[in-house]
Amino acid sequence: MHIDVMDYEITIDGKPLRFPMSYDEVKAVMGEASRVIKEKWGTLYMYDDSGLFFEDQNSPMFLKKQKAYIDEDHRITSLSLYVTDTQDLLQDMVSHDDPDYYPHSLFVGNVTFFGNKRDNGSLNRYFGCYQEFINYPDGSFEMAHIGAYVRGEDADPNYDGDVFMKNLILCFKPRRPKSEENYNIVQPDEECLVFDNFNFKLAVIQELMYEQEVLKPYFDIYDYAKFKKAKWNLETYKNVRGAVTFFKDLPIPVSMAGKVEKLLMDGGNNIYGNIAPFWDGEDERFYIDKLSEAEVRQFPNLKKMTVMTSDIDSLKKICEPLGIEVIRF
Repeated sequence: MHIDVMDYEITIDGKPLRFPMSYDEVKAVMGEASRVIKEKWGTLYMYDDSGLFFEDQNSPMFLKKQKAYIDEDHRITSLSLYVTDTQDLLQDMVSHDDPDYYPHSLFVGNVTFFGNKRDNGSLNRYFGCYQEFINYPDGSFEMAHIGAYVRGEDADPNYDGDVFMKNLILCFKPRRPKSEENYNIVQPDEECLVFDNFNFKLAVIQELMYEQEVLKPYFDIYDYAKFKKAKWNLETYKNVRGAVTFFKDLPIPVSMAGKVEKLLMDGGNNIYGNIAPFWDGEDERFYIDKLSEAEVRQFPNLKKMTVMTSDIDSLKKICEPLGIEVIRF
């Protein structure tokens, strides 16, 4: 087997896999995993005969924070090669004495970086991470988005001919792009929508800002914190007060109301992750239990609402006479 490490992707015997990847994409190249091991921190897709496994981080928060999130399926961010059983491949994660936890065979094959072998002076960092430098024609350069953690002693060779000789972990290292958003709220020169229920406003913002991307600025809590030069705790299940204030103050022009034909409330919606980054959807803080006829009438084309609620009957009483179907999420 030959694995070549590129910028965002690896190739396995010439077949590309791009990070972050889905298990379906891995299966298209590698076939079904021989075993799937689920841990609290992640899921391992074990390929025993090949001596390697892919790791899916159960939480997408890292990818979202780095603006590298695609969807819930694309969460595989590392590939580990079990080349020798004399090194602890998983020492950065968790210690396992059970040999069945590791691949049943060793990886045998070559590993190159942008088509080239890398010797001890380049690759070996033992506890460090190697990332290739990419040079551009204008003289600029950047580090590749895949890092290599090499196990073993620096004095030992990396290769024996075309066979890689050390345990290796390849990890996706996305760099968060610089934000160009201006988060200063500007009042439009037209009438704006009026909301009696803040959670209903959040559902509308989800549709206009994150689904249709017509309501600006496109809010990202990490970018917003940098914009405000704020030192908020963003690793929290609680609502970030600055985000709540932003959405309360954000005007929505009446001219956008006609674009709202449906509303879909889901615990995984962007709007909630940007208010409470680690919220798990297990409480009712964003539920809609009450609506006024006046605020709903502002949306002439709204026909269907899927809502998080503990009082679906109250919502139906308001919405159904207006021709709006209401479904509990």
